[in-house]
Amino acid sequence: MGAPCFHAVCSFKLPEPHSHGVTEQEESVQKRFADILASRKPQDWPPAPPVDVDAIVRLVGADMVGTFPIVDMKKVDMTEYNRGRPLPDRRELLLYRLLAPLPADGTDGWDANAHVLVHAYEADRNGLLMMGNHVGFGDKFGRAASLSYSFVVHTGAEEAVMRFEEQDDHGGGWWVQEASFPRVSNGRGTIVSKIWSPRGLHVATEYQDGLCKGWAEKIKL
Repeated sequence: MGAPCFHAVCSFKLPEPHSHGVTEQEESVQKRFADILASRKPQDWPPAPPVDVDAIVRLVGADMVGTFPIVDMKKVDMTEYNRGRPLPDRRELLLYRLLAPLPADGTDGWDANAHVLVHAYEADRNGLLMMGNHVGFGDKFGRAASLSYSFVVHTGAEEAVMRFEEQDDHGGGWWVQEASFPRVSNGRGTIVSKIWSPRGLHVATEYQDGLCKGWAEKIKL
């Protein structure tokens, strides 16, 4: 085995039913952004940039496919939606699905906890960099580093399973990461990313605090 590329401290609990049948969530990201998401097929959106910093994306091109493992990721163009909105009201949408089936666990064919870890790994990509672009650091990014990261699953683990056999060329099998940036100040920023299943279930939420600093001058490339 090679060097680890991702570490996580996890707490696990046994599955349980809804208390008195109660389950509530906001309207799904697929409904709230239906017009934008329907404007093209999921696979036709450009790839999520390997390094999502405005200056670097302009240099290497928006169609560059990186080597991010496990999932194929696409970035939805939210430029018009975000234009003129204050930072906390802006959104970034990333679509993703498995590059290949995950190994079975030897029982029901799905290792649900492995799928949860994939979602947690995916949600940690480029968040601080996207936030920096929104606050004007895209051409003068100084420093970005995660200080704390929490990933909370709101459902049973089986709801996090990404079923490879449902993936097709008609939009099947795509999960959605809905990223927002509620606070930036004092060289730090906060990211909240909701993970939505293809059928519109809010499965998990990522909460991240990190450094977000810009240089006094633009980056020279």
